[in-house]
Amino acid sequence: KLKPGHRSARSLQVRSGGFDGHGWFRSLGREIQDNHARGLHMVGETGPVVVAVSGSNDAADAVLRRMIVLKQQWLVSMGQSSKMLSDNAAPLRALIGELDRQQALQVVSVHCGSVLVAALLNIATGTRRQAFFAAHDPKFDHASPEMLVMVECLIRTFDTGISEVDLLCVEDEHEFGFANARIDLTSYVGAKTFVGKCALVIGDRLDRARG
Repeated sequence: KLKPGHRSARSLQVRSGGFDGHGWFRSLGREIQDNHARGLHMVGETGPVVVAVSGSNDAADAVLRRMIVLKQQWLVSMGQSSKMLSDNAAPLRALIGELDRQQALQVVSVHCGSVLVAALLNIATGTRRQAFFAAHDPKFDHASPEMLVMVECLIRTFDTGISEVDLLCVEDEHEFGFANARIDLTSYVGAKTFVGKCALVIGDRLDRARG
């Protein structure tokens, strides 16, 4: 008795196509390759560029703490809020703790000297990776830092033999022109009680009025 809900989204994936990391990168269009090289060069103008992949260790913990601060500052600057980062990011910290306990925590980060440029928190399970949470230092906006760390993550992931990275539901699909698979997600709703049925009817009428 479920019927289509009002929420829909598109989940993007990147598959290696049988290439290792560097082979996958070489298979991309020239524009993406040039933009990536240009971004790394821009970051390198102010210090040495270092890419790190961390698991459950002190280095990952330091990067994650900095990611939370950067993301919270970005939300304030944009006049936005996030439940995941509310209450001193307690929900996100709890998730990180559980991923750590299950040995499913992976952090890929790009540094300029000792400064964190951008980082990506991955959920590492089996033969897949899910890119869950990213943050960057706005001082490096001119170098497209989150795209830099995403590409570096994909190269290193495919080099380990893993063949797919799930980007989950991204807000701007056009930013990830290298995504080569996608899944359309649709919500379904249903009511078990009379009150629930009334709520769905009212919700439908409100949606039609807004439309």
